[in-house]
Amino acid sequence: MNHKKILKLSLTVIAVITVLSFVVPKISSIPVNGRDSARIEDITKIGQALEYYYEDKGEYPESLAILSDQNQPYIANLPVDPQGNDYIYQPSPTGGPYTKYTLYAVLEKPDQSNSSSNKYLIKSAR
Repeated sequence: MNHKKILKLSLTVIAVITVLSFVVPKISSIPVNGRDSARIEDITKIGQALEYYYEDKGEYPESLAILSDQNQPYIANLPVDPQGNDYIYQPSPTGGPYTKYTLYAVLEKPDQSNSSSNKYLIKSAR
């Protein structure tokens, strides 16, 4: 091979590697973004169900499981984190009656967070 062909081949390889270095990280973050979006959607639905419960009962439930009780469901199926982690629900004050709550999901990428950490937070409307 002559030097021009080697140079042309080298430049082509460098160009391909450069393009891949920009594309591959974006492609690999797609599943993470999808899971985080699902988490945000899930806790938004749970937050709505908590507000419906409050309207009926005058307080928030002791646990999220109460929301999907078959006798009086506020949400058909309690959403589950895409990777099986728990959504954190903390009613307050301790011992009840529960007039406030904090609900959050831990995100994989903090850039979708609405707090100072990697959490997406929802607080009671009251």
